[in-house]
Amino acid sequence: MESRHVSKFSKALAGQSNKDGKLTGTGEIKYKNAQNKITDDDFEESIVTKDSDNYKFDLFAEALQDIVIEDSFEKMQNDFCEKYYKIFEEKDENKLEYTKIFNEYTKTTEDFLEKELSKRVKEYKVDEFYKLLESKKFKIDEQLLDTLLDLSEFNNFKEMMLNYKREKGNDNKNKIQLGIQVEKAPVNKEGKNIDNFDFLEKNFKKQKK
Repeated sequence: MESRHVSKFSKALAGQSNKDGKLTGTGEIKYKNAQNKITDDDFEESIVTKDSDNYKFDLFAEALQDIVIEDSFEKMQNDFCEKYYKIFEEKDENKLEYTKIFNEYTKTTEDFLEKELSKRVKEYKVDEFYKLLESKKFKIDEQLLDTLLDLSEFNNFKEMMLNYKREKGNDNKNKIQLGIQVEKAPVNKEGKNIDNFDFLEKNFKKQKK
């Protein structure tokens, strides 16, 4: 039986947990737009140094926050869901193939994030960001943290797939209802659909007579 893949992000964040057993971010590092000079008196001189850990972390964390809220990230997830949603069922029992699909999703998302980070933070390698996360000296925004943790949360992944399937089902129902309405549209002697406005106008004239 294939084991579930744990993303590099989740591995790097391991060890910082709250009472619920989830990692937690406190926002202690404020993303200051590290590409500009930081002049706040509250920040130590070492933070301003271009090669400092603080500078590197801010660059990566800020870039990552931008990536996960952009349309391209959502499209990547939707494309993946579209590929596999029909396989998932509303049952507690999990199929063996779920694990394989989950591992593919984790790897696909991980590769996407790493590629985007490499494009946006060209000064450093993504591995340096992993090391900073592993050091536990920095904590990231809670919402971003949840997004990264979800990469290794199978139950959340399964629910995402089922939600997508439900939405597809609702879309199909709407299309079917629309099709029924079209079929019920009035037709003329030749069997062609009559424009609704013309149909109502003709009925109105008949009623006046």
